Amino acid sequence: MSTEGQDHPVAYNVQVSEAAEAQLAEVWDTLFMRDPNLALEWQEQMNAALEGLSEFPRRYQRASEPEESTAEIRSFVNRYKAIVYRVTYAIIETDESNPLVRILRVRYAARGE
Repeated sequence: MSTEGQDHPVAYNVQVSEAAEAQLAEVWDTLFMRDPNLALEWQEQMNAALEGLSEFPRRYQRASEPEESTAEIRSFVNRYKAIVYRVTYAIIETDESNPLVRILRVRYAARGE
């Protein structure tokens, strides 16, 4: 079967910035000290949410906070049990063959945000 002329979704590479990596590690450490199983469950759920951006990076709203970037900035609230964090990321499409989602930060978000 030929796929010529069909639209195929572009897979975005998901890259976590050093700042976001440090923030994720801090959350992990805090959760692990409270409950190692909770930390593992949270990590699996957060990883799945971040990996999901590779297929549908525009599923979440544009970020309302100002950014010093020409990239498209978006964010979403990640909830797992009572653990709530806002993930902010950039969609970078300078190279069509290698589009990128860059996770900029992961911050604690109050309920109702």
